[in-house]
Amino acid sequence: MALGGNPRILLVRESLVSGVVGIAFLFSLLRERPLVFYLARATIARERGGDAGRFEALWRERPGLRTSLRLMTLAWGMGLTADTLLRCWLAWRWPIERCLVVLPLISYSIYVGLMLWTFWFRGKLRKREGARDGLTGQGSDGTPMHGG
Repeated sequence: MALGGNPRILLVRESLVSGVVGIAFLFSLLRERPLVFYLARATIARERGGDAGRFEALWRERPGLRTSLRLMTLAWGMGLTADTLLRCWLAWRWPIERCLVVLPLISYSIYVGLMLWTFWFRGKLRKREGARDGLTGQGSDGTPMHGG
């Protein structure tokens, strides 16, 4: 409502939130721990029942893990920001009727692409890092852990 009732603004208002989130991801790269670190730590804690401390240790011990989480943060930041910029540009260039059909398809494609890439990349990371540190569903003593 604060942005007014312009139909073109209405076409992009939802994507403005994802754009802000994308920019937050990108700015978090300037910090010691990017946003994906916190999301990954919360996921590990939920899946492993409080194994967040182990994840903190891995963050300190493994430069490859830090690099991978920064890459994930960059990918999501760029993807969400690009979605917003593309939707805004098209909303002002295309007829509104075409935007109503095409813009959601563009956003869904970007989100699905980011999620599929994330699942693939997370699996790759688990194989690389997890075999020696418990991220593949095994504890440090080799016993199976649930949720992995």
